[in-house]
Amino acid sequence: SAMDEDVDPPATDYNMRRQNESRLNTSLLDNILTLENASVTAKLEALQNINQLCKQASDKILEFFATHDALPLVLSQLRASNSELNHVTLITLNTICKTPLTREAIIKSGGLQLLTLHLRSTNNEVVLEAAQCLGKLAKDEAHASTIVEGDVLPVLVTLLKSPSEEIVITVANSLNLLLHGLYGSGNEGALDGKIDEMTAEGVMPPLISRLYSDNPDVVRAASGVLLYMLFHEQNCNFYLDRGALPRLLQLLNSDMDQQVVYAAASVANLACFSRCAELIVEHGGLLRFLMLLRSDNDKIIQRALRGIYNVTVINKYCGLVAQLGLSYIIQALETKKSPILEFATGILNSCSKYERCPGYFVFELVKAGAVPTLFSLQSMMHETISSRATDILERLEKAVRQIACCLDMRDENLRVNAALTLPYLTKKSSKAEKYFVFIEKKGIQYLMDLLKEPDHFVKALKSVHCLMVDMSPMSNLSNQVIPHINDEYKSWFNKPEVSDVKFIVEGKSIYASKFILVARSEYFKKLFLTGMRESRDHEIPVQDIEYEIFYKLMEFLHTNGIKIQSRDEAVNLLMAADRYQLEKIKRHAEDYLSKAITKETVLKIFQLASAYNSDGLKKYCLDWLLSNCEKLLEDSDSGIEILQMVLQGEDGLKELTQCLTQAFSYQQPSNEGSSSASTWRDGAMFTS
Repeated sequence: SAMDEDVDPPATDYNMRRQNESRLNTSLLDNILTLENASVTAKLEALQNINQLCKQASDKILEFFATHDALPLVLSQLRASNSELNHVTLITLNTICKTPLTREAIIKSGGLQLLTLHLRSTNNEVVLEAAQCLGKLAKDEAHASTIVEGDVLPVLVTLLKSPSEEIVITVANSLNLLLHGLYGSGNEGALDGKIDEMTAEGVMPPLISRLYSDNPDVVRAASGVLLYMLFHEQNCNFYLDRGALPRLLQLLNSDMDQQVVYAAASVANLACFSRCAELIVEHGGLLRFLMLLRSDNDKIIQRALRGIYNVTVINKYCGLVAQLGLSYIIQALETKKSPILEFATGILNSCSKYERCPGYFVFELVKAGAVPTLFSLQSMMHETISSRATDILERLEKAVRQIACCLDMRDENLRVNAALTLPYLTKKSSKAEKYFVFIEKKGIQYLMDLLKEPDHFVKALKSVHCLMVDMSPMSNLSNQVIPHINDEYKSWFNKPEVSDVKFIVEGKSIYASKFILVARSEYFKKLFLTGMRESRDHEIPVQDIEYEIFYKLMEFLHTNGIKIQSRDEAVNLLMAADRYQLEKIKRHAEDYLSKAITKETVLKIFQLASAYNSDGLKKYCLDWLLSNCEKLLEDSDSGIEILQMVLQGEDGLKELTQCLTQAFSYQQPSNEGSSSASTWRDGAMFTS
């Protein structure tokens, strides 16, 4: 039968992978052993096989291969005098250089010295492979210092003068990786020393000449090295003396993003030195940087901002930057990337300190709506960005009265953004300034009007939240105290023998004392003491209320004690308390419902509070919404919809307006707040 036949189990993926790895290991070992005593032809064939096998091998196999005795056998072939054997060996090494561990093994096995040796070869193919392998080793920042400790830099500088463009590109790319590794490792001393060494070897002339090549790859590779050389002022001066600045500025218009990145970084480095910065501005470099801020490439934007920042360090150019490109720089604040934010805030900080452009600067920041963004940047973990944002805002805080005058301007965009901006700038203002901004200049009314508009709702809400975050809560539910009632009245409740009135609710009787009801409730006082029919009746039917709810009302009036069991019961008690004008019971219901507020319930509870005159609960709902508005705004459409339904409604706006008006109103001295009047003239701001 089939059960008795010998059937091999199906091979799983894991088993297949293990079998393939085993075959690869065996093949690699066989070919490596061939390198020991074989002929040149056999070695060439073995190296080609090793190269192909390494391409198929996993990183784990390569690392095992590189960290054991196999790698020295491969490297030993570089000591042979046969250029073809050297070439194939270098190709194999380039394949092996796939992981950090294999690259480290090559350096430890003496591969760096052998690569330097073959960089001097007269065979261009050998030189190309050696330079390419060197560049791969330099990918690891930890290896960059080790690589440049030898005599490899002078050799690479010499190769930049090669007539072969392919060699120049490969060598320049390797140099770029080496210098980037030194820069990234934070070893600035080593970087400075190697830049000096390369300068002494005459690297600048060939680099500058390569910038004029017709081959864009040559230009890109040369400018990649040049940007590191221009860290030193003597190289910058040499570059300018050769009249090459226009060429570098021309490269800012390249269609190749990487070329623009290198060129922008080089010009930014030049701008660190005052003489260079002046020439850059004279040749239109500042305008080109500003144009680059419209790029979609973050690296280009970062380099352009760095160049503009270095220019604005020379104060006389701050006004020019503010007038020509402030809007682009403000747009850069919207990014979440620290390098871009660091330079953007640095530029704005420089402009805000420059005495000739504060009026225009304030005008543009307000009009662009940048203040809320700057306010949020204060809480960033990045110390430099946070500090710069704080410095800018502190200068703007001194101009709140002038900014408030923007609320009277005809420019609608300016009015809107001034209203949205002022809450962020008045947190440290005096009472007089707040009164001037929010009451006299109707800043509160502007904010409430913006809350009604869907296009401005979110920003207006954030401004209101900022305004109220340091204020006391609108609601004081937690501070409400219900006075104690004498315990002897408890025995008067629902006792026929001591009661003088009986209520019939849903066919059931509840006995009570008119004396206590009149003393505790305005509703029952009018009912029993104004000659109404109920004042003469001893049995009063009650409609439209549940027995349990009315029982709790009577119990509370006699005992001052009430225990709410559920949210539905709290809702019914709130409705009943409003009907019978029992404010103390209403407070109990409000307190219970306030603890039940969540994203899912806040809208219904607010609507309930509005319908039954529960001002305390309405204010509590508004407090909850404002304190949780950031989370609700993050919750896409549903959170925003809840906020809009409450805050755009008549009750929500009315409560907010009353609260804010009360907060900023005070008895102002007759001569206070009238000493400073602001006008805008020719785009600048003056205070008279």
